[in-house]
Amino acid sequence: MKKLFLLLLLFPFLLGCSQKEKEFTVLQWNIWQEGTVIPVGYDAIVNEIARLRPDFVTLSEVRNYENTNFTARLVQSLKEKGETYYSFYTYDTGLLSRYPITDSLTVFPERMTTAVSIALQPI
Repeated sequence: MKKLFLLLLLFPFLLGCSQKEKEFTVLQWNIWQEGTVIPVGYDAIVNEIARLRPDFVTLSEVRNYENTNFTARLVQSLKEKGETYYSFYTYDTGLLSRYPITDSLTVFPERMTTAVSIALQPI
């Protein structure tokens, strides 16, 4: 539901950018406890994102173990592979974007569902 809401927020922005047809790719991934359940799980997550190069990555089962910011770690690991992403996270989900994330809004505070604004011009 959260991912659908996010995509619905993105849709009008994409339509309004230009009269030209726009396409973008989305990878939605349940990363199963941040990949910690299997050996080299984190590396596999990073490598798959780098291989697929999606415009947006939505992540579920983000736990931010030991008070870390999992999506910021992904951004840094992807940068080391030559990929530029921006990140946003809540207590159990995350978003990576090839476009800068310019704003966020908590929609359902009891469940921490959040909407984000994204600048649709890649840097």
